[in-house]
Amino acid sequence: MTENVAWSVNAGSPGGSIDASGSLALDAVTTVSVAIDAQSNEALDLQLADISKLSFLAITASAYDGTVKVAASGAGATEVALTGPLILFGASIGLLGSSLATLTLTNDAAASVAEVHILIGSKLL
Repeated sequence: MTENVAWSVNAGSPGGSIDASGSLALDAVTTVSVAIDAQSNEALDLQLADISKLSFLAITASAYDGTVKVAASGAGATEVALTGPLILFGASIGLLGSSLATLTLTNDAAASVAEVHILIGSKLL
């Protein structure tokens, strides 16, 4: 049974704007919400090693000042500081690394808890 995930992006300034929306038919949807204490990290065991099956990844956080960071696992994994919501489709998810078996979230804030929400959509075939 497929599950539809709707998405939309709207951003603009006097110099230009982007307004796009759509939906994806996915075989599986994974959601994660976690609170990360100040000056700590959380390693999420997502068990999504085959990144080629992932179609959608969205990560939002309660702070976008770069203190919340995300790091995938596997070859080429790069830590990304969140300065806005992170939304990736298809092969672009691989920009984070070769695997989402483990996703590590870091909160470098001095005193505040960071709320992070993750939505992952995948195809089983």
